[in-house]
Amino acid sequence: MRTTAVNARVPEDGGPTPARAPAFRRHLRAEVRAGKGAYLFSEQGVIAMRGAKIESLAALLDGTHDLDGLLRDRPGGMAPEEVAALLAQLVDAGLVTLRSQSDEDRLGDERALAYWDACGVDADLVAARQGTVRLTAVGDSADGVDPGAVERALAGAGLGVVRGDAGSADLSVVLCADYLDPRLAVVDAEHRRSGRPWLLARPFGAQVWIGPVL
Repeated sequence: MRTTAVNARVPEDGGPTPARAPAFRRHLRAEVRAGKGAYLFSEQGVIAMRGAKIESLAALLDGTHDLDGLLRDRPGGMAPEEVAALLAQLVDAGLVTLRSQSDEDRLGDERALAYWDACGVDADLVAARQGTVRLTAVGDSADGVDPGAVERALAGAGLGVVRGDAGSADLSVVLCADYLDPRLAVVDAEHRRSGRPWLLARPFGAQVWIGPVL
């Protein structure tokens, strides 16, 4: 089980911290059965949590109740200290995180947010930061390499595409028709010198190749 600490973050601009509420991670579907417990369903299986206290708390972990409200409501008749301790256990187990309550702060496609939640990272923080990609093609359209289609796909995924040498990028995506193309050795050497990661891809043909990240 992945363990993730949940910390309050202060925006880089020094503004107020967005309101965030404890909630089950998005890749988990919660169901509460009165008298039987609470169940979390995911692609990895089912997690059963027994007890009246977890039943009462689980029903409120949908991202609409902030921590102060949960402590004040005392689900299941628990004292605030008990609520806080139970939440801490769920956080330590990697089942609960803090989720943005404001529509303005809730960014990104829910499926993408669920993916990041499943990875054990703060999905809201990831979605709030736009990643940048430098797109390079080794070869030309005659080889089946179409940077335009890939650029549109990257932009559609919410990534900023950097052209040529204009500014820095988090990752270089290098398109090619042949993974054994000797020109890739030059690309690799340049990235190793600068310490920048790059992803090799052949996004066409009967079998699409993506990776590795070098």
